[in-house]
Amino acid sequence: MVGNAKIVGAEGSDKTVKDAVKETMTPTFNLAAESTAPPSAIDSGCTASNWLTSKLLSEGYPTQIVQDCEHCLVISEGFIREQDFASLDATDFNRAYLKSIGIVKLGIQTRLLALQKELHIEYAHATVLDYNADMMQSQLDMQKVAKLQALEDTGVFDPVCCE
Repeated sequence: MVGNAKIVGAEGSDKTVKDAVKETMTPTFNLAAESTAPPSAIDSGCTASNWLTSKLLSEGYPTQIVQDCEHCLVISEGFIREQDFASLDATDFNRAYLKSIGIVKLGIQTRLLALQKELHIEYAHATVLDYNADMMQSQLDMQKVAKLQALEDTGVFDPVCCE
């Protein structure tokens, strides 16, 4: 019954002790304060959830440059997924392309070219590993089939009785 007792001395308060404890124990979150993006990025609509924005802000690029890159590459060009950006061929993703879409500052061009190359290698490597795993599984499956076929041919294994 103590939890439902009224708080004494709080004018006009209908709060119970239980309510007061609950309020002080309930965490509150200030998303702007906990974001890795600077407040100016959050206030200006630059979202840290965007893969490119997150990377560039974490590297210390100014908010305006990050916003320009986000607008040119993510919004206008549609690179909403890192994987799509990574899949570009180096002959298609170059300084001329970046300049044509409005990214003209040499420093950020250099970083974006390096980032695309890094991601291209990272995702290509992951694709090769997936392909190798699939190939190994296929080879194991073929070996199992060959062994079962050999057992069936010798009469040791009868697939009809094992169903």
